[in-house]
Amino acid sequence: MLRRFVRLLIIIGFATIGLAPHAASATAPSATIQILNQGQLVSGGVVITLDYSCLPPSPGALEVTVGENGVVGVTFTPTATCDDSKHQQSLFVAGPFTPGSAAVRAFVENADVTAVASTDGEVQFK
Repeated sequence: MLRRFVRLLIIIGFATIGLAPHAASATAPSATIQILNQGQLVSGGVVITLDYSCLPPSPGALEVTVGENGVVGVTFTPTATCDDSKHQQSLFVAGPFTPGSAAVRAFVENADVTAVASTDGEVQFK
């Protein structure tokens, strides 16, 4: 009788191991963003171009912050296409920027904020 009980416990133990949740491994990021290294000076500010991707749902959001010699400009747009494909979008950032280099931070997120990415970089204004 004791042997049967021990066998039953062993069988139940192995069966529950098969039912235990397993950790999922991520193969690709849920969102990516890249700042192109040259901004375009225009009247009243600068245009920054980004390459990005994010998983659905859409629309997502993009945000860019530019800092140059104490001048800081920020722009936000809730129009990012989040469909797991690469997209390019140019954003206008207002401010009295001048030719030279500036620090730029870019951010993308999907509609439910489950896919998020950010990056920092130096951009040349011409």
